[in-house]
Amino acid sequence: LAERGYIIECETEIPDAHILIDEAYFRRVTDNLFSNITKYADVERPIRLSMALCEDILSITCSNIVKKNTDKPESNGIGLKTCVKIMEEMGGGLTYFEENDAFTVKIDIHCEKK
Repeated sequence: LAERGYIIECETEIPDAHILIDEAYFRRVTDNLFSNITKYADVERPIRLSMALCEDILSITCSNIVKKNTDKPESNGIGLKTCVKIMEEMGGGLTYFEENDAFTVKIDIHCEKK
């Protein structure tokens, strides 16, 4: 994303934890989310990324401002719905919402503390 001109603001340090995921499926989730950012996010506004470790759950939150133009591609949200199912199959979760021109995705991953 940085190579495409996006500013990434990581609001917390990366917690030290061993995540319990299927790497290939998680890559599909992150690829879809980053693809959505390049389609819909305002490149002039930062992408905010935060992480928190609570008990055995690592929560990753990513938020961006939706660009304002009429040329943005139409979407039916199938990619995000697939990401929700993938995360649920791995025992985690994915939620998303749009509010006041900000789009936010939260991913919960089971982990083991180091």
